[in-house]
Amino acid sequence: MTSSLVFPLIVRYQGGDGAFLIGAFFMGISNLFLVSNDLIFFNVGMVLYVFGVAGLEVSTNLYVMRCIKRRALTHFEPKRVVAVVIPLMIGPFLGVYLESKIAHWTPFAISAGFSIFSIIYFRYLGLNRLNLQHSPKTPNPLTNIFRFYCQPRLRLAW
Repeated sequence: MTSSLVFPLIVRYQGGDGAFLIGAFFMGISNLFLVSNDLIFFNVGMVLYVFGVAGLEVSTNLYVMRCIKRRALTHFEPKRVVAVVIPLMIGPFLGVYLESKIAHWTPFAISAGFSIFSIIYFRYLGLNRLNLQHSPKTPNPLTNIFRFYCQPRLRLAW
C-alpha cells in the first residue's frame, strides 16, 4: 500500500516514463535479492518486487487513460485483462518446473530478463515521449483516504 501511495509523487516529479522505468528497474533488481537463500535478502526482494509492480501498474494505467479513447476502452480492457491473467496462470507452474528441472535461479533470471525486455519495448514504442502530467498538481491519495473515512456508508461497505 505504501508503494501505491508513493508512486503518484514519483509520477509528479519524474513523469510517467520515470515511474515506469523505476518500477521495471525495481522488478529487475528484486530478482537478485529473491534468488538468495537469506531470509533478510528475500524480504528486501519481495518489498522491491511489490514496489516495482505498483510502479508498473500505476504508469500503465496512466498510459491507458492517456492513449486509449473512452469508447475504445470497452474493447481494450478485456484484452488487457487476458494479457495479464495468462502469465499469472502460467508463471507459477513454469517457475516451479524450471526451478526443479534446471536450477534454482532460472525463474528469477527469466523474470529479470522480462524486466529488461519491458524497458526496451517501452522505449521502442516511444511511450517515453508522452507527457502524462495533465495538471501541475497531482492529487494527494491521503486526502482521499480521509474523505473515505468521513463517509459512514463507505466505512460500513468496507
